Amino acid sequence: MLQKDLNEENKEIKNIAYELYEKHGFKDGNDFVDWLEAERLSGKQPKLINRRLTRSLLPVVVGILLVPCNFYNFG
Repeated sequence: MLQKDLNEENKEIKNIAYELYEKHGFKDGNDFVDWLEAERLSGKQPKLINRRLTRSLLPVVVGILLVPCNFYNFG
């Protein structure tokens, strides 16, 4: 993902988070929660989390694929 795309994505999330901040009466202390809610509302997950999830699932998938086929042959 290009930095330009990431900036556009963050800009959208930032605008939604600010709207939530405004909706809460500009009350401090909820910035992290507002950001996470803005990500959810925008339908976008942070790319870093997606990469980490992919990296953690890769060994599991490879392990499943490397299990000998006759393991599943019960007959």
